[in-house]
Amino acid sequence: MRIKEKSLGWLTLLLAVVLCVGFASCDKDDDEENSSRGSIVGTWEYEETFGREYSIEIYRFYADGRFEYEYLEGDYSSGNSRVLDESSGTYSFSDGRVTLNYQESTIAEEVGTTYSFDVRISGDEMYVEEYGDGYVFYRE
Repeated sequence: MRIKEKSLGWLTLLLAVVLCVGFASCDKDDDEENSSRGSIVGTWEYEETFGREYSIEIYRFYADGRFEYEYLEGDYSSGNSRVLDESSGTYSFSDGRVTLNYQESTIAEEVGTTYSFDVRISGDEMYVEEYGDGYVFYRE
């Protein structure tokens, strides 16, 4: 009889531990997923190289809903680079979609336009999908 009581006590304790660990891990996963969806605020950079030449795109998303964009090209061997586009405006981010409203730009056609693209954020990586192509931006 005492053996059954001890077994029942250990079984109850084991069940309690398993339930606590299960609830704790689910809660952490939910928090991680929610924070990664809302973590677009910050500076994101994408770099592409072509031999000695490179291009860099930089997005800066601010908590107040503003964004800045910069596109530059350069040459590793000469150390020269030049900015080809600087833009800014407001943005919204919802359900994995970013919408940019351009208010200023060195490219005249962009001013007053709206541009949207899909993103997935995981930690310090932002996967951007546009026109069927995918790009990975890294948080600075």
